[in-house]
Amino acid sequence: MNRLLKTSLILLFSCFAWNVSVMAQQKTDAKPPREVPSPEKIAKKMCDELQSELQLTDKQYKKVYKLYLKEQKARFSSRQADGASGTRPPMKEGNADFEGGERPDFGQRPGNGNVSKEEMMAAQKKKEQSMKKILNPEQYEKWLKLDKKKDKPKDGKIKANQ
Repeated sequence: MNRLLKTSLILLFSCFAWNVSVMAQQKTDAKPPREVPSPEKIAKKMCDELQSELQLTDKQYKKVYKLYLKEQKARFSSRQADGASGTRPPMKEGNADFEGGERPDFGQRPGNGNVSKEEMMAAQKKKEQSMKKILNPEQYEKWLKLDKKKDKPKDGKIKANQ
């Protein structure tokens, strides 16, 4: 009887240990890496959203797509240039706590990071002029409202730049 109990316990423990080792080797919820969308996909998605909101004609859709595609390609190339130039700020050695509760100064990033506010406003104005030529007055007013709604923070607070 004693020998049967020992054999049963050893067998039970072996099965438990084998089960744990098999479970440890299995991947849990492995997600594939996130696909980086191309400028074409982003422009198409933006145009599709406008199509549903503004009921664009085919001709308008093509023009808006070209405008957004040009804009997205410029953004994409500037992001590629930022990543390829190795301009990421260096990591701190040792204790990475910020001293004095202030954010560290990493300087200006090249590419899109050092675009002045005036340049950004000029690009926005140019985009608005192009959209005004493409859309009819009713669509343009609705587009302006949609565009302004995108710029507002979701929680209603304005974040101050530090």
